[in-house]
Amino acid sequence: MSPERTRMFLADDRPERLEEKKFFLERGGHEVVLTATSIDETSEAMTHFEAKGVVVAGIDLNFNRKDAENKDGLIINQKITDAFPHILRVGMSIDPWPEGSQIDLDTASIPLQGLAKAIDALHVPRK
Repeated sequence: MSPERTRMFLADDRPERLEEKKFFLERGGHEVVLTATSIDETSEAMTHFEAKGVVVAGIDLNFNRKDAENKDGLIINQKITDAFPHILRVGMSIDPWPEGSQIDLDTASIPLQGLAKAIDALHVPRK
């Protein structure tokens, strides 16, 4: 029997980048159960967090290329924090998180191939 996998939600405004992150996380043994490319999609996905057993949310800070202040990523982070404080929020962005994210995985420093090991190192309880 294989061990249970970390069930994750991923948010990134660029679908191709979202798929890359998903690929490497799943290849590394995690399960991406929900994704979103907008605030509206995040709100919809959040209605399924409990049913899907989400324990980690990976969020791109620079969620909207037109938003130089990265407000969208911070809004998503806050929405998840308010509704699901038990879910580990992990910043997965080239831009550093100013505050709010519990963990900041700088994807400028950590190649996407290393995301799964970085999540493993957090010792997240698996659902």
